[in-house]
Amino acid sequence: MNVDTILREPAGTLANYCNSQNVNAAVVMTHSVSLDSAAIEAVNGTRIQYVALLGPVHRKFEVLEAVTLSEERLSYQLAGPAGLKLGAALPEGIALSILSECMAYLNEASAKSLSGIVKE
Repeated sequence: MNVDTILREPAGTLANYCNSQNVNAAVVMTHSVSLDSAAIEAVNGTRIQYVALLGPVHRKFEVLEAVTLSEERLSYQLAGPAGLKLGAALPEGIALSILSECMAYLNEASAKSLSGIVKE
């Protein structure tokens, strides 16, 4: 998995981009509830399978409320807060946790420690 493109376009262009480029995952991180909600709505119904939304769980509900959508009406899995519990505090570690969760979801994997040294 790699990042091919960082889009800084109006939300309306996201659906066409996602479908034409065979995009299956996205990270939404504008730090604006209205912009994030527009992106969440724009990719609904596309081939996207996983969308990571930065911020705490209450923010996810604010974003969904802004476009009057429920998680049940989404065509993809919305991860909010996004990422695995890795104990990361810096941006690089948070990005790694989000990409790890995304990879596990897309591959239908458990994201558990292979060696067993990390306890649940």
